[in-house]
Amino acid sequence: MKAGIFGVGVLVRQVFNWQSHSLGSTPFEKKLKGYHLNENDIKNIYREALDKLNKYSSFHSYLGLRSFLNENFVLNSHKIKLLSNNELSFYFVAGLEFGNNFKTKKAE
Repeated sequence: MKAGIFGVGVLVRQVFNWQSHSLGSTPFEKKLKGYHLNENDIKNIYREALDKLNKYSSFHSYLGLRSFLNENFVLNSHKIKLLSNNELSFYFVAGLEFGNNFKTKKAE
């Protein structure tokens, strides 16, 4: 579950990158509640970040990340209750901060 929450942070970093490049700002950051997140916040952020990426890029973009999230976040979301809100926030922010270290292969 920790890896899945980390992955949601990586996903949000990709949204920030798209917004920063296209808009010159990152309005999605307002949804992050000062990084004080709970179970419902993480699930909503995941859903909304996927929606934004679908709007900004093709459905086939970030397939590796989407697959990772399906295996480590979606299929294990029932385990999220085992983590405290501080742990949820920690792993999310860690993914957000390390998000630029992960590269995706360009579709040919």
